[in-house]
Amino acid sequence: MDIQLLAFVIGGYLSGSVLYAFLIPCLFTGIDIRAMSPDGNPGTANVFHVCGARIGILVAMMEFSKGFLPVAMALAVLDVDTLQYGFVPVILAPVLGHMCSVLNHFHGGIGIAPTFGTLIAIFLESRLLIVVVAAYALTRLTGWFRENRSRTDFVFLTFLIFVLLFESHPVYRLAYVLVSLAILFRNYLQRVLSPQPDDCPGSVVKEL
Repeated sequence: MDIQLLAFVIGGYLSGSVLYAFLIPCLFTGIDIRAMSPDGNPGTANVFHVCGARIGILVAMMEFSKGFLPVAMALAVLDVDTLQYGFVPVILAPVLGHMCSVLNHFHGGIGIAPTFGTLIAIFLESRLLIVVVAAYALTRLTGWFRENRSRTDFVFLTFLIFVLLFESHPVYRLAYVLVSLAILFRNYLQRVLSPQPDDCPGSVVKEL
């Protein structure tokens, strides 16, 4: 791995490690989103739920940007076709930085917002962006899912299927297969290690 590529991977990871969903609510409202949210996740959806739309929109923009900026900068400098699969870590880095933040004892959020950001940067893959946004919107606008982890599973299983079905650049395909699997695996581990009430066998949630 040459020094330029390594710099983008490290820079992307550090960019992803900045948890704006934790820092911005603390700065503007004094709220620790990890303590106030039901799943303890420093993520954008929880900020909207706890802090409202204005803080939520600001957080969303910053969370998107930490995936968008390092990948967009790398695309401006590096040649994907020359690097081939060497470019995959550039896409993975901000998402993994968000999920395993070095600034938060290697704990972090789910990774949806920085994934959106990387897809926006790779504008040629806009079909995949439409798929993941549509799947996410569907989970928020319907009553099909009772908790955030189920929504995430649905979004990234759908995304994974479409990544495999769409004809796309092999580098982007591999990167987003790995992103999807990493997020699904993290969700599975969290379900095993810290089950929410809806995760427990025999739990009943009253439908309203």
